[in-house]
Amino acid sequence: MERGLTTVPLKTKIAAMATALTAAFTGVGMSTTAEAAENGNVVVVGDSFTANPDEVRNAVRGSALVQSSSVTNAWINNYPQNGGCLQAPDNWPRLLSQNTGVPVSDWSCTAQTSLGAVNRIDQAIKAGDIHPGTRAVVAAVGMNDFGPFGILDGNIPFDLNGIHYNLKDNIRTIADKVRAIAPNAKIIIPGQLSISTANFPHAICPINVIPNQPAGLPGNTVHFVEEQNRHNQYWAAQGAGATFIDIMESSKYHDTCASDQERYVAGAIDTTTPGRNMGLHPSRAGSEHIAQRVAEHL
Repeated sequence: MERGLTTVPLKTKIAAMATALTAAFTGVGMSTTAEAAENGNVVVVGDSFTANPDEVRNAVRGSALVQSSSVTNAWINNYPQNGGCLQAPDNWPRLLSQNTGVPVSDWSCTAQTSLGAVNRIDQAIKAGDIHPGTRAVVAAVGMNDFGPFGILDGNIPFDLNGIHYNLKDNIRTIADKVRAIAPNAKIIIPGQLSISTANFPHAICPINVIPNQPAGLPGNTVHFVEEQNRHNQYWAAQGAGATFIDIMESSKYHDTCASDQERYVAGAIDTTTPGRNMGLHPSRAGSEHIAQRVAEHL
């Protein structure tokens, strides 16, 4: 397996007929055509670190109790979502758009794997969000390939080489699909925010209920998986001619064990992290950090 880690260096609106013709020549099937998104737009696929929806809404949606009440149904249905996936109003793709003025099409989804991201790219193409005027496509995936959702995709637990090459293949497929439609679009692979502490022995702080006194547990295993995911993302970007952003490095002192205001990832049980949406997911500050780093590479 490859080793090393360095940062990879990095129009007019399209008519529906042009989009259909492009698809025909690139093998992308479309049962219907869609009006293209604005020129210069950014399309994002990513997992729950990107979607980052309210955890209660995300947990109860689809339950009989919610469906039986028009009030709770509205509570779910009025929340931002795309393609059946809830997305926080302050997740990093929306902050990216707000902070830069760049139109962003958010196709992120909780539990998304790299293979799932390939399917979401197909949906974004069919919807007209990826088109010849698209500025960039961002694929923030990789961590879920190690877990149960990755197993459903065919990954074998602890088969690090298999997970590594599956991610490379899926990112290359994403890049090929995008470039067939939008040859000038940048492909960006942002890393994941640091969860565990940077210094050995590594720790993770899943309980944050006393102000500025996070409760730590041994986190060497978590840190190992984080490092492996970073390694995989870097080489996947290399193989696809994409830009890798090392967000794990730039957020390494803002992990779950950082002070409340500096914490970019909330604990699992957490009452002290400002702007928390989901346990063990980005705080508002964490989402702001990712938005800023991605903006630097557009």
